[in-house]
Amino acid sequence: MSTYIESFDLVNDSTFGKRLQMAMWIGAAAILANAQSSAGTKTFARNQLKGPADTDLARRLAIRCAASGIEKTSTDAEIQAVVNTMIAELIA
Repeated sequence: MSTYIESFDLVNDSTFGKRLQMAMWIGAAAILANAQSSAGTKTFARNQLKGPADTDLARRLAIRCAASGIEKTSTDAEIQAVVNTMIAELIA
């Protein structure tokens, strides 16, 4: 587990932020590809694909990842799993 300082640095790391943004876009694309997705869920996904996540959402994603034990060396799949969990919570 990272220290608070390491987690803080991760939350503010621009390269990590780009990885989170890509994970959000992949999650949004998966929602749109799913015929079972509700109209509201698809609207959420389309909004995410319009551009970078707003600052509040990006920070919340980064904090969630840091709190889940994600580090700079974590795989894209590990990051995607945390982001997908948060997407599910956001659209619930």
